[in-house]
Amino acid sequence: FKQKTAYEISLGLVGSEMCIRDSHYQDHQNQQNQIKQQNQKVIKFLINCGNKNLQYLLVPSRLEAALAAMDTDNDGHVDIDEWEECIEVALANKLAERAAKRELEAKQANKEIEEFTNDFKNAARKCFQMIDKDGGGTLSTDEIVTAVKEDKDVIHFLKTCGEENLQFLLVPARLKKSLDYLDTDGSGELDVDEWEAAINRGLAKRLEQMADERARAARAAEKADAEFSADFLNAAREVFLMIDKDDSGSLDREEIVKSSVLSRRRRGRADCIERQKRHRAGVASMERRS
Repeated sequence: FKQKTAYEISLGLVGSEMCIRDSHYQDHQNQQNQIKQQNQKVIKFLINCGNKNLQYLLVPSRLEAALAAMDTDNDGHVDIDEWEECIEVALANKLAERAAKRELEAKQANKEIEEFTNDFKNAARKCFQMIDKDGGGTLSTDEIVTAVKEDKDVIHFLKTCGEENLQFLLVPARLKKSLDYLDTDGSGELDVDEWEAAINRGLAKRLEQMADERARAARAAEKADAEFSADFLNAAREVFLMIDKDDSGSLDREEIVKSSVLSRRRRGRADCIERQKRHRAGVASMERRS
């Protein structure tokens, strides 16, 4: 067994100290990264929250006024109740935005329904004319049989019209029974009134299907709003805890400033870039005039 020299021992101690320092440095870096990530979450939430006073916490020139508006009991802090009052306003604004978007979509859907109705009726009239080869104003059995065998446009319309007796005209085994049902005056032919009566039944069914789709979409939107509200409130509570560094249950000016410092730096850089752009634009304008 060879005893280590003092020099070798000192080298080992130095190595151990370096490992300890590296470990402390890594812990410090991890902590700083965590703080940075939390601040980014805070900033992102405040920017998109929908409450101007919360958003103004990120604007140095508006910070004091925003804090004063939020601090309803004037104790110099924003407690959890005051925070949640702001969050309720923010959530109401966000839900109003979502409702306005859905209202716009509903108006567009109503317009589409109106257009669909007009297109459907026009297609039905055109289909009648394509079947009525002799232009007599009525559809005979022979005309219908020929059309459902040879005319692709007629076949496509009947398949999608929504009225089962018109659709059964495409099925040889069901054709006579369907004609008997559609021929309400028993004349042996389908006149315009009998055709349009069937078309209106088909249109009503198609519109009912579209209404069912809208109802399903409305129920899905209600569910989405409920999920959005829950996620929003959870995010708001998480942001409050991120800002509340001392776990006091209230937010002071210093905590808010520290959490939003990243945003101010970004805004400062953006302002600097904007000033540079304006300066370059001014120089270019002067050069063009000269």
